[in-house]
Formats: sequence, C-alpha cells, structure tokens
Amino acid sequence: PPLSGKSISLTIDKSLQVLGEKALEGKRGAIVAMNPKNGEILAMVSSPGFDPNVFVEGIDRETWGDLTASKEHPLQNRALSSQYPPGSVFKIVVALAALEEEVVDENERIFCGGAFSLGSARFQCWKKYGHGHMNLENALVESCDVYFYTLGKRLGIDKIAQYARRLGLGSATGFDPFIEKDGLIPTREWKVKRFGVPWQAGETISSAIGQSFVLVTPIQMAAMISAVFNGGSLYQPSVTKTVGEEDEKKVRSLPPEGMKSLQMRSEHLQAVRRALTGVVNAPRGTGKKAALKGM
Repeated sequence: PPLSGKSISLTIDKSLQVLGEKALEGKRGAIVAMNPKNGEILAMVSSPGFDPNVFVEGIDRETWGDLTASKEHPLQNRALSSQYPPGSVFKIVVALAALEEEVVDENERIFCGGAFSLGSARFQCWKKYGHGHMNLENALVESCDVYFYTLGKRLGIDKIAQYARRLGLGSATGFDPFIEKDGLIPTREWKVKRFGVPWQAGETISSAIGQSFVLVTPIQMAAMISAVFNGGSLYQPSVTKTVGEEDEKKVRSLPPEGMKSLQMRSEHLQAVRRALTGVVNAPRGTGKKAALKGM
C-alpha cells in the first residue's frame, strides 16, 4: 500500500522566485538569492528552463530531441553548473588577500594612469585615462583595474588562489553533488599539469580582475558574498528548512550545515564591506544603477 513520506518545507520564497523567473524571461542566465545568516536559498532561477511535467508519463522522442539539441541548453542548471569568468567581482578576493597578507593597507594610494606595464606588455584599465591615485575603498568603489593589477603582481597567483579557495571558490559548495561544478581557480602547478607549460606573469595580472583562466558558478558567488557580509561564515547552501517526523506532529528544524570560518580579520572584512556598499551607493560607484531608496 502507498505510504506517505515525511512532509518538508523549503527555504524558497515563492514571491521572490516568481520575480526572478520573470526577470530572466526570454534571457539566458541565472539568479541565486541567499540568506547570508544561514545559507538558506531564497530563490534560484536558471533560464531558459523546461516544463518538468513532460517527463511524468514518459517523454516522447521528438520532445527529448528538442530539449537535448537546443542551443539554449534548457536542461542545464546554470546556477549550479555554468562556469563563468567572474570579472570585477573577483576583486573582492584580491582585496582581502592583499589585506590579510599585508602587501597593502587600506590607506595606501596607488596611481592609475589608465594602463599597467609589465615588461613590454600593457594592461589597460577600463577607464581610458585612468583614475588617478586610488586607495582600497576608492579602487573597489570605482572598480579600478590598475589598482588590482598591482595587488595581483604583489601577491602572485598561488596566494590569490589560496584566498579564493578559502572564500569557497574552486570547489563545489555541496548543494547538489550530482550536477554542481567546481569552477576553476588556477595555480602554477595546475597550468603545468594541464598544458605542460609554465605560468606567465601576465596571466596573474589578468586573473587579478577575474579573467584569464578563472571560472566560478553563480551559487559559489552567492555563498562568497554572504560570507563577506555576515562577518566571515561560509555556509553550505540549502533549500530544506524543516522535515516532519514519522508521526507528522513533530517537525524537525534543520540547522545550517557545513559552516566554516573564513578566518580573516574582522577589520579587513569590514573595510571591504564598506567599499562594496559604496559600489552601489557612492556617486562614482560602478553599481550605482542598482541603488534602492531606503536600502
């Protein structure tokens, strides 16, 4: 005879989930919204998606062929298994690594004239004529590439990788072991094993602004940002809030799983948080279009 399973409740906020799905309608991309206090996933969207109801009674060959052959890859959960170059969001990693390793302090001013020279190569800043003298907060607020090229050179790729991994990048979060991807945080050793050639200094410069070989997943970035803003606790993301016991009268609340500390100084996390708030709210912030009144 059929037996009822345990009742469960999810962490998903239905209205937020619907909002996310509407925002990505007709687009390719992913959205992950996480409660930074405990790792609970409030919304997770991957677009384009598919109607799971077509699988209930057995999918016909034509529909299956359309799904698997589509260039839009609707069966792929982009939030968990698409790996993207993080770009300027990776500057958070480099900023924290540089502060922790004491290769810079938040008040040191580094000059940006629009380009960074390394041997005969020149690496451009996104601002053609440069930002002038930048401290850590200014550099994050205005996303100055030259400032982070400089920090990248001081740190080296292996130190950058060490802190990227500490922040949860380069390995799956543990949310879904079957489909989640690791991303890629390169090192000198990795490149020799992968390509049989040594790491180049210029590759460190590009990696310092989240380019070159660096790849991350959206869920990794949500976990990382949450850890920076909650004071240094990196949570394993979860969607299960409660599970009913066998008699259905007791409900067991699940505690946050897999939490580990970033083990970074609170003043360094605070300096980066302050700057990231400025990214959205300061007049020169590169994310000021995201500012919301009263937030």
